[in-house]
Amino acid sequence: VGFDSDTPEVGFDELRFDSGFSDAISRPLITLSRPVTNANYLWITINGTRRFPNSDFILLDPTTVEFGRHLNLTESDVIVVTAFTENLHQQTIGYRIFKNLLNETSYLRISQENSSILASPLHIDDTEISVLDARYLDVPSVEDGIPGVIFINGERITYYEIDLENNKLKRIRRGTQGTGAAEIYPTRTPVFSAGIGQVIPASNDAFLTQRFIYDTPESIPAQFRITQFEEMASALSPDNIQVFVGGILLDTSEYQIDITIGESEPNEILLTLDTALAPGVELMAYLKYSKLWYDITNNPDLSLIRSNTIQSNFLKEKPCFTLV
Repeated sequence: VGFDSDTPEVGFDELRFDSGFSDAISRPLITLSRPVTNANYLWITINGTRRFPNSDFILLDPTTVEFGRHLNLTESDVIVVTAFTENLHQQTIGYRIFKNLLNETSYLRISQENSSILASPLHIDDTEISVLDARYLDVPSVEDGIPGVIFINGERITYYEIDLENNKLKRIRRGTQGTGAAEIYPTRTPVFSAGIGQVIPASNDAFLTQRFIYDTPESIPAQFRITQFEEMASALSPDNIQVFVGGILLDTSEYQIDITIGESEPNEILLTLDTALAPGVELMAYLKYSKLWYDITNNPDLSLIRSNTIQSNFLKEKPCFTLV
């Protein structure tokens, strides 16, 4: 309350109230559906008019927005909040799945650090390979019989000698494990390391086997129950199982596999052969299945790059080429 200092004798009315008096000031707040770290990543409109951070609203915490009282918000106002993702640089990961002539599968990391490019053209009859920088390619071990391995345009090449001073790979072997060798690869063709250092840990396929010795008189059909695989029955199909008799892989037309998923009773996998077996013959059921690289138990919704598994962390340790 202010008054004129020249008229201090001016009187004031005295008002009395029958009850206490309070002034309730509402705080116009809204709660966001997901956390936001910066108010500048919010685009907010009120009744179609854009409002701006700091002048019209502030971010009290990552999920709470407070509007200025000068906006005089009412229950009928329409507020639209759009949150933009922060400008994050997402690294890239890369890996190669390679199956050789022996039906063996390898899982190999593709990293920018462990790669190079050809410093000169590579011809089909060349005995050495010139790369721009050989420092980050695997060093072979002649004593242990472990070669260095690279891939050039899908061709697998091994080498037993590396010249770091002149950036050359020597004692090479072209087109290994069933890959084809081109007549020429031009300069600047990418060279990817694929040696032991790039093998993704705990990535190889897993196997289950169950052996039977046929010790009953010859009969058709011969039937076996594969109990070793029954816990996994719900995730299997007959195509996952291979059958060997006397060490020879049978064609799928020679047998039948029936998978029954039990509700009140255990799962059941029955193998029925279409041909007779002699007593004493060994039969083997062979199951090959892949290991999961995702944390499907604790974080089933996370992508591979956001997972915290040993395979994901190995890939993120040395990212692939940045996409632009």
